[in-house]
Amino acid sequence: MKFAHWAPCLLPLVLAACGGGGTSTTTTTTTCNIIAAPSVTYAVPAAVYAGTPQVYTQNTPNFVPTPCSVEYTATNLPAGMSINAASGQISGTVVTPSAVTSTVSAIASGSNGVTMTGRATINFVFIKPVAWEVKTANHNIGSLSSPSLATIGSTLYAVGSQLVGINYVPLMYQSIDAGATWTNTTTPPPLPPATTSLRSFRVVSDGAALYLVGGRTSDTTVTAAASYAYNNDVLKFTPGSPGIWSTLAVNPFASAAFPLLGGKEEMALAWDASNATMYVHGGRRGSGVGSETFRSTDHGATWILVNSGSSFSLVNHCMMAANGNVFILGGLGFSPSGTTITEFPQALRSSNGGSSWSVVSNVGSLSTIRPVPAKAVGASCAATNGRLYVAGGANVLGSISYTGDVLQSVDNGVTWNLDPVSTIVGQRAFHGMAALSGKLVIFGGENATSPVTSVVLGTP
Repeated sequence: MKFAHWAPCLLPLVLAACGGGGTSTTTTTTTCNIIAAPSVTYAVPAAVYAGTPQVYTQNTPNFVPTPCSVEYTATNLPAGMSINAASGQISGTVVTPSAVTSTVSAIASGSNGVTMTGRATINFVFIKPVAWEVKTANHNIGSLSSPSLATIGSTLYAVGSQLVGINYVPLMYQSIDAGATWTNTTTPPPLPPATTSLRSFRVVSDGAALYLVGGRTSDTTVTAAASYAYNNDVLKFTPGSPGIWSTLAVNPFASAAFPLLGGKEEMALAWDASNATMYVHGGRRGSGVGSETFRSTDHGATWILVNSGSSFSLVNHCMMAANGNVFILGGLGFSPSGTTITEFPQALRSSNGGSSWSVVSNVGSLSTIRPVPAKAVGASCAATNGRLYVAGGANVLGSISYTGDVLQSVDNGVTWNLDPVSTIVGQRAFHGMAALSGKLVIFGGENATSPVTSVVLGTP
């Protein structure tokens, strides 16, 4: 919520010279002298959907004895909204998405002819839900396990694994028409030496190349977490004819002091184009869940541990950079003070390069304005046009269930607006999501019954 304030005095104090101002009792006072400007405050959401009726009440109670009076006026109200001159209530329906800055004035008049004016500046933001369309009903490449979706220029890359026998085999596909058609690049990520499987890794783009971090290398016959093996290196894909994968960094996260800093699976990975920085957070190694945040300022070649234990321990969470901040959404894990692993329907934000994290939205009611979906494990996220988006996710503790929710935030994750339910997106989790030319692309995933193979394009 955003509050606009002007002048520290409440109107009952302003009208104290009226003899009885500040109470609702009857007075026989026949004179009224204004001694200070009235206070004007409104509580206005960071954003609401266009086409939804709105009512905003002036927050400061006004007990105005005769002959004192207060009149409200407004300039530059959004089209479709009006103000009640007596009460200051603003109401109406704005049809067209827009961002408008309005000024509300409260003019207090006294019997001595003195008038004083208090003002409030209000930022109204009216948004529209994302409009989705199916780009590919079935891309004919089978299902990819926990795919990452990334862009280089106008080319989309989907990178994941398919189960073949007892091994997960890495595959990479590309689309040059916003996800309508896909082709096998024939240059999938290479398996680490002496391994036959690779899954649950993450891929990100810096706009010129792709980077693969983490992943489990043990095949499906290994059942004990203590015996899992991992990819410890950072791999780089340089596009070309054909493109080339190479080992960029050998075990850059290893540290004797922190046993969870080697290769992990189900971690979060993000690229911040504003300062050319890459981030890695959390992940699972064996039965341990990591809380470490690493940062690289040389495109993944070397990494610095910026937070080793004061952040949140999470897996299957989503991370993105936007508006000078880094965000973490959802996942499975626990807070620094927690000891029981749980689903984590929260949004975290770091404004200092991952060195510290704060909760900016927390668990709340399932209203039209709410935080990250309750089903937030395996959700995907992306940022475009200064706004944050999160889609899908699952509950995985107890009875597994999925969601097709899409939420957007215009205030850096503090509040989230829930889009109307879209049957096009469909219930899915562990899918890929990326921004492409100001739009959003969602690729694959899984739901309660089967792998999801559709690709959908969203226009904010």
